[in-house]
This record gives sequence, C-alpha cells and structure tokens, in this order.
Amino acid sequence: MYDWGGGALAVENSARLPFSAQSFDTVTFVASLNHIPNRVEALFEAHRLLKPTGQLLITMINPIFGGIGHAIWWYSEDKIRGGMKEGEVGGLWTSTFEQLLSL
Repeated sequence: MYDWGGGALAVENSARLPFSAQSFDTVTFVASLNHIPNRVEALFEAHRLLKPTGQLLITMINPIFGGIGHAIWWYSEDKIRGGMKEGEVGGLWTSTFEQLLSL
C-alpha cells in the first residue's frame, strides 16, 4: 500500500472493504487489478458489494503495454513507491480476466 496523498483512500486489503453487502450500483477497477495480489478475493468482495442489478467495470492494459509503461513510470511514481511489489504485474490479458471471472 502506498499513500498517494491528496485525499485518496488507501485500503489495507481490497478483499475486506468497510461497506455493507449489496450497497453499490457499480464497482470499478480502473487500471488497478494488476496491482492487487489477491485478485480473486478482491473480485469476490466486489461481487458482495454489488446490488443484484449492479455492474462490475474493469479497465486494464495488457502486459506488453504495462511493461513499457512501468519502465517509463519507473522514473516518476514507481520510483517513489519503490517499484512493483510482490504479486503485482505490469498488466493483465483479457484471457486472464475471463479466467478470474469464471471462478
């Protein structure tokens, strides 16, 4: 976990969020699921938080673009936070999402 400041809410564990079940219409992972080592548990938590008619929105770059991007970002925010942590990856393939969401 890294505190980016500016009022950003950093959580210790994205698989245990302090919200009631079925309390959100939409849960989003915007270019972030690759930075969550316990991805499966985080997706189960997202499902718990969604209302029955809720939607899950995930955006992600693939590992090729992620590798290039993180090589460039190393000179900015990645260097500040000490690089990638254990379990993080530069990006995820669509097939990986399909596999994760089928569990």
